[in-house]
Amino acid sequence: MIAGALVAAAQPGQTVHVAVGEYAGQGSDITSSGEPGSPITFVGPGPTNPNGTAVLNAFEGPSVTISGAHDVVFKGFRLFGATGFDISNSSRISISDNILFGPGPLTNDGTGISLTGQTSDVTIGQNDISGYPATGVSVGPGVTGTTITTNGIGEGGPAVAATDAPDTIVTSNSIFSNCPAGIMLLGSSAGATVENNILRSDGGAPTAGCPSPVSQSGEFDRVGRFGRWDDGRLQHRLHH
Repeated sequence: MIAGALVAAAQPGQTVHVAVGEYAGQGSDITSSGEPGSPITFVGPGPTNPNGTAVLNAFEGPSVTISGAHDVVFKGFRLFGATGFDISNSSRISISDNILFGPGPLTNDGTGISLTGQTSDVTIGQNDISGYPATGVSVGPGVTGTTITTNGIGEGGPAVAATDAPDTIVTSNSIFSNCPAGIMLLGSSAGATVENNILRSDGGAPTAGCPSPVSQSGEFDRVGRFGRWDDGRLQHRLHH
């Protein structure tokens, strides 16, 4: 884990640089807050740094928990575990440039990034999220204003599942081998925008929770219309 005293001492506008190494065991709890325009920023060496990176590996529970915080940036890490980020009752959170590895296909559990409670205005961008059987990114009831953009999400459950989550934006993501679907908007997710995403072979590999996936490929265009492809040829377009 990232040292609790270091986390608690961080002030608005400060950047906490985390050195190369494996931070294993109990997950890191982030409860300190920045201010609008002056976030607290946690920065790793970069997930593909040739000189090494900061690996957050929680044996049980989330690798990183952000609870009741606002104006926090978290970027440049590798995360292993059943849940990468567990974000609840928080606002103006940015999660970017991380690589998240889940537990793989032999379980029903595992969510890359979970948003719950009265969480708002979270941006999830430029992450590589794979191997989470439940969901890559889960946006729970009551969460508002989430932006999920320019991520690669695959080899697990739905890449994005938003339930009763107004104003969710899902754009410019590469989504592959997800089961049973790539993007799921459920309940009353009013004001959602889904566009410019590339989906390939969604249906994914069989898992404990999805033994018989259905394969399809396609993309959402800039106005949110989905088309299915077969061998590179447009077969039909579904209008929403």
